[in-house]
This record gives sequence, C-alpha cells and structure tokens, in this order.
Amino acid sequence: GHGPFSHMFDGMFMPRARPQLNWKHETASVAMFDHLVEVNNLKPVMEEHGLVMPEDLDFIKEQIAGPQRNPGQQWPYKGRPEDKSFLYEVVANKRNGIDVDKWDYFARDCHQP
Repeated sequence: GHGPFSHMFDGMFMPRARPQLNWKHETASVAMFDHLVEVNNLKPVMEEHGLVMPEDLDFIKEQIAGPQRNPGQQWPYKGRPEDKSFLYEVVANKRNGIDVDKWDYFARDCHQP
C-alpha cells in the first residue's frame, strides 16, 4: 500500500535523503508482503482459501510491483497467463494509468490535514 504522499516521497524525498538508493515503495511493499506471509505462516491459510502456490503469490506481487525480469520470455508475468492480461490493468494500468491504485492514493491524499 501507500503511505500519505508516497509518490512524492519516492520522487522527491528519497532521492535527496538517500541518493545512493533506488528506493521505490512498490519494492518495499513486496518485501513487506513477503515478510507478513512468512512470519505469520500464511501460505497454509491461503491454500485453505483456494490460493494456488506459488502462482497466486507471484500474481499478488506482480500486481504490486510489476513483473520480474524473465529474459527470453515473450510474456513477462508468472502469476497469470497472457489470456488473463486484463487482470494486471486493475491495480497498475500501464496503458492509461487509470487504476484502483491511483484512485486509492488520490482519495487518501485529498483528505490529509
């Protein structure tokens, strides 16, 4: 998820505070997700609720941060096949930028005191 003004934090604050880092909140969110799944032993719970490992974990992380680099593969995603490509546009729409991620942080940032 996003903290308040996280895109400004990524683009303005972090480059000045820690210029040696190529820090993105998406990368931090994936690391946080991995940590939560691991320390809370959530894989069995996820499987009980019908998630398929590792594909569904890959899909969730790809929704957050995009695909990992898969050199030599035409379809870069691991979590869903190409015929389900529309699912990747819901959270992070690369075509036109209209997605629930943007609606979420616009709504949150508009209500900051």
